Amino acid sequence: MSLDDLNDPVMRRLRTRRLSLPNLQTLILRRTKTMELLDYLETPILANMDVGFYNVNALDTQFSPAIFTNFLDSSRCIELKCLSLRECHVNAEDLSSIIGRLPYLRRLTLEKFQVLPKERFWASLIPDPMTKTGPLPLLETLEILSVPYIYSPGDDGLYQCMISRPAFLPNVLAFSGKVCRIMPLGASITFGVGSSQGNGYRDDLYNLLEQDGNTVNMVGNNPATQSTFKDKDTEGWPGFVIDQVYDKMSISMPTNRPNIATILVGTNDMTQNLNVDGAPGRLSRLIRGVLDFPPLTLVVVSTLPPNANAGAQQRILNYNAAIPGVVQQFVNEGRSVVFADCGRMVGIPDLVDGTHPNDAAYERIGRCFYEAILYADTNGWIFPVQGPAP
Repeated sequence: MSLDDLNDPVMRRLRTRRLSLPNLQTLILRRTKTMELLDYLETPILANMDVGFYNVNALDTQFSPAIFTNFLDSSRCIELKCLSLRECHVNAEDLSSIIGRLPYLRRLTLEKFQVLPKERFWASLIPDPMTKTGPLPLLETLEILSVPYIYSPGDDGLYQCMISRPAFLPNVLAFSGKVCRIMPLGASITFGVGSSQGNGYRDDLYNLLEQDGNTVNMVGNNPATQSTFKDKDTEGWPGFVIDQVYDKMSISMPTNRPNIATILVGTNDMTQNLNVDGAPGRLSRLIRGVLDFPPLTLVVVSTLPPNANAGAQQRILNYNAAIPGVVQQFVNEGRSVVFADCGRMVGIPDLVDGTHPNDAAYERIGRCFYEAILYADTNGWIFPVQGPAP
């Protein structure tokens, strides 16, 4: 829908001035017919972008390279790490121009994406055979869905590019073949309360890692028995505060021996107004407790989702603001700890009961943890597992 068709006064104001969203990290536009909205947004720290159009077969589907490149330039989106483009037509040269503006892109998803000419599309992605450099030096995952839109039997564009440029996307499969024994550690959000199938973010994280070619195993002593997912194990304890989660972690670590722990904890401390000033210290104690158990473990620490209660929400904001500093202390010690701002992936309207996310928000949390794990792998922090699976 074009903004010109909207009479809402907010949209009328939007057409006269740019909307600055300085904290926006994820932008999703689905089943749209135009990219005109991007002309009015400024998102300087955007990290994830997913654009999908109404119908790839419709001639009036409007993918505007000019609008898109102007948006990238004006918003200074050089930090964009994940880009998904779905259901649209684009000229290969225009796509190459877009990709050239994203040097830090790590994941590229193309779904029902018609590019002409096809051979120019592949050439725009594949590194030069002489210099071994290309427009996507950090790309780790290339996801192509509905392949016939860009490659069909009998076309030799992809084959010719691959045999002439053997350094084809060297990082695309870099995060593959690993064993990820993951302990989801926290309280009710980790357990999956609020999700329609009881899976929380765990199934989304599991599937993303498995799709990359990794062996994934969730571990924990409190399985979500009502979950519909095949791997129900979790160390999420509904209603628990940080210190109680610490006690459960101390029991679980020696037997489950994860090489990855995803921590999202503290909501109950905030809603109960429990020594809020001391919460970052309790979180630090929990992280160190995980790290000090053998084997070597990557710890991914998330911020909390918002809360509909105004008092709890302010406490959550203060707690979240302290988490990067907590993580940085461990990084300064050379420990394998990564910060993941997954709480920012959730809005108040995404809460089913004022505290717990809905399915869509859980999916975003899962992807946020996934991206943090990908980043950690670039530091060599996905360590070998110790012993057989529990």
